[in-house]
Amino acid sequence: FEQSLEMPFLIRWPGVVKEGLRPEGMIQNIDYAPTFLEMAGLKPPHKLDGVSFVPLLKGEPSERSAVIYGYFGGAVNVTDGRHTYHRFPKDLATQEIYQYTLMPTHIFDFFHEDELKAAELAPPLSFSKDIPVLKVPVGERSVMYNTYGPGCLLENETRLYDLESDPGQQTPLDDPALEARMVETMVALMREVTAPQEAYTRLSLEAAPAAQ
Repeated sequence: FEQSLEMPFLIRWPGVVKEGLRPEGMIQNIDYAPTFLEMAGLKPPHKLDGVSFVPLLKGEPSERSAVIYGYFGGAVNVTDGRHTYHRFPKDLATQEIYQYTLMPTHIFDFFHEDELKAAELAPPLSFSKDIPVLKVPVGERSVMYNTYGPGCLLENETRLYDLESDPGQQTPLDDPALEARMVETMVALMREVTAPQEAYTRLSLEAAPAAQ
């Protein structure tokens, strides 16, 4: 699971980043844009979901106490650096999921007619600059279903791990109190990125997105 979470990140910034610095804080790829803009002395042109980690590069604490990550149509995962929690939907095959896009194409093909016939316009999302987005249902006939969607997943069980005592994630924990705290953190982070209602429903999370 850690391949999706821990990736090498090397940066050279003479006069700012000290040689050999190894910050312990967490960052995500959505943080790259605001970071590079700040490094260039520029302000973001519109709202971005990420946060600049320039302070982290200067040896200051990270703004992130936890991050979410995962695989489309599979688990939503959250980690605070010590524990990691993978929450799957009850049934990968029957869950309600959609693709939200401003460009109706998959990575390697166009959307099929059946997909677009069931599509509808949805209200703007945080990344779409007040532009409505296309909301396309995902099903077994979707081009991506068995390549990078629910049909290609090997795991389907919700699990909680202690990364300090079990870095290989071989022995799931049975700790309801800890799981509840991780769920609370997950929901808060999903709200920050304006996750749609069905993202909560598919994971059996009672909390709905914060009012817009």
